[in-house]
Amino acid sequence: AAVLISGGAALASLPPRGEAPDIVAKILEEANASGVKLPRGQYEYVPARDGVAARYRMTFPLHASYPKIREFMDRTLVALPAVAVEGLRIERKSVGDDSVDAELRLAAYVRSEP
Repeated sequence: AAVLISGGAALASLPPRGEAPDIVAKILEEANASGVKLPRGQYEYVPARDGVAARYRMTFPLHASYPKIREFMDRTLVALPAVAVEGLRIERKSVGDDSVDAELRLAAYVRSEP
């Protein structure tokens, strides 16, 4: 789901596009602090259009306990207000497993300028 940015003040409050590496570094930091490993991810830049802010979409495959994944998401959303969860898919192989396989999709909303 895209975030509609209708006012100049709201758009001005977003980090500039050039801060994307810092945002990714902070996401990795929050994952480590939560005990979640992010060995790889997919990144895509989506330009701004018709009132929708530009954003970086990030998709991370995860294998961890659900509480650790939840802690990672919570920590990330508190630390980075311009980041939103776009989707979360969870799969547990069997009822007794402590860990789950998940795919987390995040979006970091940014101002278009570098």
